[in-house]
Amino acid sequence: MITGLFFAVAVFLFGLIIGSFLNVCIYRLPRGESLAYPPSHCPKCYQPIRAEDNIPVVSWFLLAGRCRFCKQPISPIYPAIEFLTGALFCFYYWRLVGFDYQPSAREIGLYVVHVSFFSALVAATVIDFRYLIIPDEISIPGIFAGVAASLLLPEMHGDVFLANRPHLNSLVSSLVGAAAGGGVIYLMGAVGKLVLRKEAMGFGDVKLMAMIGAVLGWQLTLFVLFLSALLGTAYGLVHIATTGESKIPYGPFLSVAAIASLVMREQVDVFIDNIVQSYRFMLG
Repeated sequence: MITGLFFAVAVFLFGLIIGSFLNVCIYRLPRGESLAYPPSHCPKCYQPIRAEDNIPVVSWFLLAGRCRFCKQPISPIYPAIEFLTGALFCFYYWRLVGFDYQPSAREIGLYVVHVSFFSALVAATVIDFRYLIIPDEISIPGIFAGVAASLLLPEMHGDVFLANRPHLNSLVSSLVGAAAGGGVIYLMGAVGKLVLRKEAMGFGDVKLMAMIGAVLGWQLTLFVLFLSALLGTAYGLVHIATTGESKIPYGPFLSVAAIASLVMREQVDVFIDNIVQSYRFMLG
């Protein structure tokens, strides 16, 4: 019980720290600013933030949501991102490992890769909602990192291309996933532009989906495309009905679908297997 509680608290605190860094990325990347310099500061009065005022979630409440110096309000989005990142890190650890025993080296490797992936998706989601862009600094390194991690950790992908060569098999699955994910989104954008006579899908979505495909492999990538289309359509209909504005970010729905697919992977795999078996039955 004590060991389980220790791991739960540890991964939650780790997620809070990463969430604080994601806030920096979300603010600075769209502005083309360095992530390292200058140190954290108030974006309104530019005063450096003290160490005691930079504690994830806690400092926002201690400061009553205002800057210590200029007293201007600090958006509650900052502690929300920190808390949600911590909760996601904790929940995924429970789904992957559980809190009853110490994780193996394989599980630690998978956990680090996947929470890094989640972090990139959280940053991309918030930035896309705010600015309708997905920075290349997130998606392009993510593609290469996903491919490299797949080569090193064959456990990342369950589909079989080369059964006797697990590392090469995992690499092929990653590359196919990246190509399939990015390719489908590119085709959707091209067809949408042809039909609607305007830009239907940004190239940032193509690169983000290629990153998702590189990490998830081709089977989960197809499910992400399906689920994100449902989520995006539902949101789009409500958004158009309430605001009259038809332009919406698609990256957040790709990200939510990717995170859900990985966190609920066992259930998703069963769902995919059932669909495959149904088609086999119908084809006789």
